[in-house]
Amino acid sequence: MAAPVVSGDAETRVAETADDAAVSKLSAIRSGYVTDPFLPLFVRKHSRRSPLINRGYFARVAAVDAILRRFIVTARRLGAGGGAQIVSLGAGLDTSFFKLAADDMAPTTYFEVDFPEVTQRKAAIIRRHRVLQEAIAGRRVGAAEVAAAEAAGAGGGGATDSGAESPMHSHARRPGAAALGRGGSGGVGGAAHPPAAAAAPAAAPAAAELAPGITMRANGAGGMDVSGGGYRLLTADLRDVAALQGVLTAAGIQTGVPTLFLSECVLVYLEPEDSCAIIAWAAATFPTSAFVTYEQIRPFDAFGQIMARNLEDRGYTLRGLHAFPDIAAQTARYRELGYARCTVADMNDVYYRLLPRAEVARVERLEIFDEVEEWHLMSAHYCIAVAVNDPHLAAGVAAAGSSSSASTATASGSG
Repeated sequence: MAAPVVSGDAETRVAETADDAAVSKLSAIRSGYVTDPFLPLFVRKHSRRSPLINRGYFARVAAVDAILRRFIVTARRLGAGGGAQIVSLGAGLDTSFFKLAADDMAPTTYFEVDFPEVTQRKAAIIRRHRVLQEAIAGRRVGAAEVAAAEAAGAGGGGATDSGAESPMHSHARRPGAAALGRGGSGGVGGAAHPPAAAAAPAAAPAAAELAPGITMRANGAGGMDVSGGGYRLLTADLRDVAALQGVLTAAGIQTGVPTLFLSECVLVYLEPEDSCAIIAWAAATFPTSAFVTYEQIRPFDAFGQIMARNLEDRGYTLRGLHAFPDIAAQTARYRELGYARCTVADMNDVYYRLLPRAEVARVERLEIFDEVEEWHLMSAHYCIAVAVNDPHLAAGVAAAGSSSSASTATASGSG
């Protein structure tokens, strides 16, 4: 692995943002915004977040989930045995694989990559819950079965709450400021200090033995790798593309299969040269691929400055924020690094133009919402980019991330 470009403490803090992300997402689930029976297995404590945060998670989860599903449908139509791969970079405690598998929508292989601290904890939770192992092994697991496992285990023994809302949300209480932030593909935010009980033993005992077809092993990086069916949990440092490629290759990734790379508030934590190296490698190595990114933008106005400063005060530096500060820069980034088509929309555009109107109307009836101005400000400072390097994928996947006012560019510069 590459020599760290941040201190060990900073690396740990970034990894631990998965905790607050999972707790915040669970709030959206418990409040009726999002359906996900699996996440409670990964979260030890429930803490209710504000309507602003719940709505933000709804928009993000709904948009990313729609893109993943459209990618899988499109990849299956392309033939090649119906193969499809998803690579979740900085996956955190995300449960997308389990949700897709429950709906018979899982790709051929779903790869999750994260720091050692995260893969250790996620592997421990998988070992603890037989129902997760059976989902990995290929059996469709229903919501009632997952709920029974949650009740039996008294929670996942994974993420815990820091006792306050995410620091990236905490300044929502200041005039004209609110924000959502990092957490790997499964998360948003991060605690000011690592949650004290995050690494504590779980309440539920580990399964006596792993389900058939599931393997777990410690790796040389200090993490745990899990393999079974179409699921791979892997440990890698994203700042070292050669090491990342080696880990994925050893896990069986295929360069000729349609592949979607997913980064939710992950690349923005890397130095620009490191994040660009990942994108360029993905575009060049996987000729039929999509790269989907959710991250912060617009750091130069008052809201953006408060957002960045709030994070830096807590030890989190968004190293890529100023390098790719707006929709135009994000669009150019992917085009220049090898993706022929890129569509970028901020979260206002996503929420008001792209998400199903009936679902948005349902969500807006859930809670009293008097933070409309803050909602619009927050949503304007986050975007989803969908970059595609194959025209066959573009017809399906890119359509999930486009609208009449989003920035869309192709290699020829038309749009």
